[in-house]
Amino acid sequence: MKSSLKFCVIATGEYDLYVAEPRASEWDIAAGHAILANAGGIVTDHDGKEILYGKKDFKNPGLILRRSENL
Repeated sequence: MKSSLKFCVIATGEYDLYVAEPRASEWDIAAGHAILANAGGIVTDHDGKEILYGKKDFKNPGLILRRSENL
């Protein structure tokens, strides 16, 4: 499953949670991140910190996608 599609299946409620190792670049997840956030989902790194864009190397840390804050 491609990067942005993972965000979409969480946003639709098909899955509740997805954990990814660090490998995706910012452009791989930006659209999916926007979709999930608009659906009320949460995207953080493995330490629970917000994912920020505009990093010097454009590399993302490991990600946790959650359907809601209660997960």
